[in-house]
Amino acid sequence: MARYGPPVDVRDLPDGRRAYQWMQSEFETSGGDATTRVERGGNGHPRSRTEYAPTTTRERKCFYTFYARRAAYGWQIEDFERPEFGC
Repeated sequence: MARYGPPVDVRDLPDGRRAYQWMQSEFETSGGDATTRVERGGNGHPRSRTEYAPTTTRERKCFYTFYARRAAYGWQIEDFERPEFGC
């Protein structure tokens, strides 16, 4: 918590454990390209045409979950769930 801040979710589980979950978001922007083609017009003169691809942004959310069990001095982390592949 000192490094990543408070978790985005904390849940008490039916088996007595507590789940703490942190989320990390990554953003990837691509596109925005322009392609210009030169063609011959009906009169034989060159004519250019530019096509634009839109810019797109994709967000990937990665969740990190720690499982804890109540101990004499608070909550003790006992397990960790890895995020999905690619995070």
